[in-house]
Amino acid sequence: MIAASKGYEEIVRILIGKGANLDLQDYRGYTALIWAVVENHHNISKALLEDCFDDTIVFKRVCANYGIKDNDKRSALSYAVMYSNTVMGPILTDLRRLDEERENSGL
Repeated sequence: MIAASKGYEEIVRILIGKGANLDLQDYRGYTALIWAVVENHHNISKALLEDCFDDTIVFKRVCANYGIKDNDKRSALSYAVMYSNTVMGPILTDLRRLDEERENSGL
């Protein structure tokens, strides 16, 4: 979360590669993804979501759960919309749509 909030992309990628739990929440309920979106670190946000779009990764999706909500009941998508984040808003919306399609198709 700290690396994501501070914009330390290389450290975030190393942590992802080492299997860091991307769904941990701080005292506000923020995850690394929420921090990256709030702080406008687009490359970090994308890195946290990279494998979510990869259908070849069946058993273990190594990506941040974009649906986790903080203490104020806001998700990363909520923050992207709130801050008019034109980069992450569409990506998170596409991810939500893709997950709905996967669920409806039985994958």
